[in-house]
Amino acid sequence: MSYFGRYVGRVTSIPADKPYGYIAINTVQKAPGETEDLPTQADIFIHSEDSDSPLRVGLEVNFSAYQDDKRGEGHYRAKSAVETSSSHLAAFTKGGIELSVQGLGNNRYLEQSSVFVSWCITATLAAEAKQKRLDGLAVQLLLVYWPENKRTARTEDRQLIDLGAPMAIVGFKTPGINRVFAMLVFDRNLGELRDTYLSRKDGCYRTDVITSDDCGIVLKNDGIRDGWFGSGVVEVGVPEALFAEKPRDYDWVNMFFDMKNNPPRDQCSFRRRRIFAYTLQPIFVLVIGLLLGGWGTIKWVCSFIVVIALLLIGVRGISYTPLRHPLNYNASNVWDDLQRPVWIPVIRERHVPLPVAVSPPVLIVAGLVTWFISNAPFGTLAWFITFGKVMLVPVILFALITSFVVWFEGVDWDEKTRLENEAHRQRLAAEVDELICTTTGPRKPDVWQLPFGPKTFRFYAHALKQKVCKGFAAA
Repeated sequence: MSYFGRYVGRVTSIPADKPYGYIAINTVQKAPGETEDLPTQADIFIHSEDSDSPLRVGLEVNFSAYQDDKRGEGHYRAKSAVETSSSHLAAFTKGGIELSVQGLGNNRYLEQSSVFVSWCITATLAAEAKQKRLDGLAVQLLLVYWPENKRTARTEDRQLIDLGAPMAIVGFKTPGINRVFAMLVFDRNLGELRDTYLSRKDGCYRTDVITSDDCGIVLKNDGIRDGWFGSGVVEVGVPEALFAEKPRDYDWVNMFFDMKNNPPRDQCSFRRRRIFAYTLQPIFVLVIGLLLGGWGTIKWVCSFIVVIALLLIGVRGISYTPLRHPLNYNASNVWDDLQRPVWIPVIRERHVPLPVAVSPPVLIVAGLVTWFISNAPFGTLAWFITFGKVMLVPVILFALITSFVVWFEGVDWDEKTRLENEAHRQRLAAEVDELICTTTGPRKPDVWQLPFGPKTFRFYAHALKQKVCKGFAAA
């Protein structure tokens, strides 16, 4: 089997249910350093075992060409095929979003580790975004950026950006080639978007966006009220010299900070932490060392009191973890997942707080008040008469609260909301039109072209900080 050199070509056909395909000869070019064209007009055979990526139509590979003895003279076979970088990126790009990165020259390398990123979208994508916003859905630009082939919980970062924002600030944490991926995501409201794409569990994002091999989009898009549309991607090179060297007191300065989720972004934030580290931190270390033995007991007692109080008002969904692990959890964790109290039933789709008037805490307080103001022995008719008078106060109070709640929940606020939102929707639609690439041209991530004001002040501040503060690389 004769070897003819390295070439680059694109897979254009794959027979059904077959483990092989063909690279169209009209897509084949010489790889860098090669001098000879392939002397054939036939497509190049490629087997899945000879490719580092699964075969698919459109896959571009750099391959070694060998004489195909099975098909005969004038036919060639691809071996040692490696998917090209541009082919990897093509899997991310569903079209419609164009990204521009500050300082990105022809060599693709940046001049700062923290840069400005701007974007524009096609008219088709803008029309879809406008319709979703007019339908009352929240539409945001999701930015995902990570180092190529090094995506972990620490190195992957995300931002949700309002479409009306002029640009975004992206800080890279790993030297080498980094990818910046953008897509338009939508949901019922902004809170749902943040919960879906920005919330974490055990240090990792709850929702996966990128495939585990960093070669495509894993996020499903089959929802009417939630999903994504359009995408764009750009690769940038981040030189190692752009990152600051970690000083010798790095661990001491960051002792009281969550380094897994909140490391210092750059030298400026580190200097602010250093002020605390060499003034109050030594005192805190000494005091904590003395109190740590009793701190667990104090936290357990506080959590126990909170649990008892919540049980008395019939709240469901109480977390008992702070009682089992007092050093690792706070009393506030007791109510992380609380649900509606049993003393507030829902009748005909209306909340009725009136039963709270006869809940254990109210009865206990009423009994204490009766004991203070009445001289009658407990259990006598006179004592119960006084107790009944005291109970009239919470009964009347919660009767009034119930009347207000039932009235409020029974009012139809839709018309008022519709009128208030109509002008807001028109403004949102106008904002989308400003993002069309053919309208504004490719938007440049140049902060000095922005009008100075409250909404752009942070971009000016960051531009000045770029000159004096380097970022830190991820651990």
